[in-house]
Amino acid sequence: MRYELGSLRDLPERECIVVGDGTVVVVRRGDRLCAFKNSCPHQQSSLHDSWVDGDEVVCSHHLLHFSLDAAEVATPAALDFVPSGIDDGIAWIDVDDRPVREILREHARTWKRTEENR
Repeated sequence: MRYELGSLRDLPERECIVVGDGTVVVVRRGDRLCAFKNSCPHQQSSLHDSWVDGDEVVCSHHLLHFSLDAAEVATPAALDFVPSGIDDGIAWIDVDDRPVREILREHARTWKRTEENR
């Protein structure tokens, strides 16, 4: 589901901002917006109190650097990006807000058992 965050220019520059129910962090870099899950790929610590260094987020718990550009990865682990964008100056994110039980049920219907995952 798509959620509007308000005017892009009202978002602080180069800060990790928690939005919604706390599961997503957004970072504004000039006229660009980056959104990712509020979970460090290393040990699943929250990233909301991390900081931005150039084009990377630095995890405040482990000091690991993660690229804010989806095409580049600063370490073997990468941020779990969330669709985001800007329309007419309004920042938005698109998150799957279905209950976890519903998501797991859908996954179970499409999952195929193979020799590898037995």
